[in-house]
Amino acid sequence: TIASVDFRVNGVSQGIDTTFPYSVSYTPAAVGIGLQFTVVATDSLGNTFITPISTVNVVAQPGPTVVLTAPVGASTIVIGTPTPVTAAAVPVAAGTTITSVQFFANGVSIGTTVAAPYTVNWLPTTGGSFALTAKATDSAGTSTVSAAVNVAVTTPPASVTITGPVAGAILPVNTPQTITATATST
Repeated sequence: TIASVDFRVNGVSQGIDTTFPYSVSYTPAAVGIGLQFTVVATDSLGNTFITPISTVNVVAQPGPTVVLTAPVGASTIVIGTPTPVTAAAVPVAAGTTITSVQFFANGVSIGTTVAAPYTVNWLPTTGGSFALTAKATDSAGTSTVSAAVNVAVTTPPASVTITGPVAGAILPVNTPQTITATATST
């Protein structure tokens, strides 16, 4: 009878199993070409049987896909206006899920969300051009950064309102009148 099965990668034991069906868990630590897998079975009399070498390659696990959906490129945002920044993220590797989406404005984090819909509110405090990006991370720990969406942040426009005379007022001819207004500037 089979007493044990030893699983080896590049000649190094990754674990021994003594019960059928024989298996061990192995997690490659790095991308590599030409890893050699062998299995050594030992029977109850001490005889060993070695499988032929199985050569495999380890590739990088694909990261999730992520794209910013709002705001759209070339948008103009006013300083001090809460602006939703939204991304769509989808896991690519089998068996993974999206664990977080972090948002950035010119490389500075503006928030993280862990559940769909992936949205944070950004409150810009200075004017200028900003490149918005999102970084999605999956349950395998793999991350992908979206393409940048460029937006402009401007100061709020000045406002002016007539306060007098009020709309619909009747003014006598040849009589001086005072016209008043409220004006605010940024």
